[in-house]
Amino acid sequence: MGASSPHRMAAIVVGALVFVGGYLVFPVESDAGYVINDALWNGSGPELRPWREISAHHPLFHIAANLLTPVLDACGVEQPGHHAAKTLSALSGALVIALIVLAGGARRWWAGLLIAAPLAATRGFWIEAGTGENVLLGAVGALLATAAALDPKIRPRRLGAFVLLALLCRQDNVLLIPAWAYALGQ
Repeated sequence: MGASSPHRMAAIVVGALVFVGGYLVFPVESDAGYVINDALWNGSGPELRPWREISAHHPLFHIAANLLTPVLDACGVEQPGHHAAKTLSALSGALVIALIVLAGGARRWWAGLLIAAPLAATRGFWIEAGTGENVLLGAVGALLATAAALDPKIRPRRLGAFVLLALLCRQDNVLLIPAWAYALGQ
């Protein structure tokens, strides 16, 4: 498997655990969902008004939820929009943790685990990963664009594609564009 197999395996295992934990931590329409009110709207939109409520602030989340909802509905899942939103949130949490572990590199992947541990120990992380919220997808886009900006071999067009992806994940990532441009300029 090569020198980086523990690195990749750690990211896959930790990511899978976070996905399962994020999906199962709160049941659909739990009190946590009512506290994070957007999670309920994110789930009900694809069920009740598909393709009509796509927020320009985080369109990729809504597009993915609208694509996943009919699949879950065809599989007989009750409240498919809510489960779609929860799946996307849990997947986003898994990707955030996996990307941090991967950032440790092949030789120090354990350092990535140590850096990810405090984040995974917070209530806020699990609320975001477990209720159908969309903030962690924005973090995934920001991490990918940051990794690209720090790559000394990156081409500007490729970084531009990562920046566009980050902005489609969450518009707040516009605040990171100066840092990405500075990193590219170095």
